[in-house]
Amino acid sequence: DPATATSCTKIFSFDLEVFPIPDLPLVVDDLTECDDDGDGFEAFDLTENETDILEDVTTGVVVTYHNSQSDAETNTASITTPDAYTNMVAGATETIWVRVETSDGSANNCPAFISFDIIVETPPVINPSGDDLTLTLCNDDDDAIGIIDIDLTQQDDLLTGGDVLLTVIYYADFDDFTAGIAIADPENYQNVSNPQTFFVEVVSLAGCISTTSFDLNVLPLPTPDFDPIDPQVCDDLLDGDDSNGLSSFDLTSTIVEIANGEDVIITIFDTLAFAQIDPLDPTNAVATLADPLYDNTIAGGQTLYARVDSNIAGNFCFVIVEFDVIVNPLPILGSGAPDFEYTFCEEFDGDDTMGDIDLLTLADMAGFLAPPQDTGDF
Repeated sequence: DPATATSCTKIFSFDLEVFPIPDLPLVVDDLTECDDDGDGFEAFDLTENETDILEDVTTGVVVTYHNSQSDAETNTASITTPDAYTNMVAGATETIWVRVETSDGSANNCPAFISFDIIVETPPVINPSGDDLTLTLCNDDDDAIGIIDIDLTQQDDLLTGGDVLLTVIYYADFDDFTAGIAIADPENYQNVSNPQTFFVEVVSLAGCISTTSFDLNVLPLPTPDFDPIDPQVCDDLLDGDDSNGLSSFDLTSTIVEIANGEDVIITIFDTLAFAQIDPLDPTNAVATLADPLYDNTIAGGQTLYARVDSNIAGNFCFVIVEFDVIVNPLPILGSGAPDFEYTFCEEFDGDDTMGDIDLLTLADMAGFLAPPQDTGDF
């Protein structure tokens, strides 16, 4: 009381002791479990993070796990079985609070706190578009079985829906799948049978896995005659000029020869790129069996490309056969009357009126053809 205060004093002393709190990291990893049965609940071992939480702690501590920050701060309602804890709300992310309290036999009972989330993750949805996963390819040669080189990763986008965060693992058969023996290089794989069933795992970043399978079918190629006779015609006046190397061809017999008796559709192109368009685009075709007439556009003839498509239902395979159309020039006769003598000997057969004459030699000697033509050209 200031009214009664005197100048007399007495000094007291006491100790102030500051205890350190456990040194915890700022963050630890969240824990994720895969919802394999689809009910939204999974069991977690919350103690998986304990090593990281206590990495810098050098004294004895007591660790407890809680469902809320307030429970952790008041040290109430700790989770009794943190190594077998099931999330409380289906499919919901849940935050776990960890209380770390010093327990080294001293008066220090100062706690530190850290939290992390537990997440129940739904496994990846395989083939979200619902496409047919059957992989149907054409044989790349004429082997009867249908063994080809395949890039299986062409299936990745169908299997993952284009999600680049998912990983696809391929297995050659069920035995390899159950044994965990994955195809080492799915981009360069050669099938071992035809058809063949592959098994697949689609894996999320958290390690959640969905599985499926798909079939590979290798279709046979058409087997046409790859060496047809090149059609030839003589230059003519149908276009008003019998020396320009242009003429008309009826390709019916060539098309039949190429077909080789198979059930195929043959479309003729004068450009290889047009013949290779897949699927078939007949817009730029120059001839078909139904319309077999073709007029060459390059003097003397040119190379044509017969696209041979299988006409068997479900088989979209084709091959290309090259052949030439040839326009032979007409002979150009020499000018003027021939002036020469030709002697030949009669055969020794008792008949003085008979003998052999080489007409080709005779024609060359007579100059029937204007040079530099030769009878051997015709």
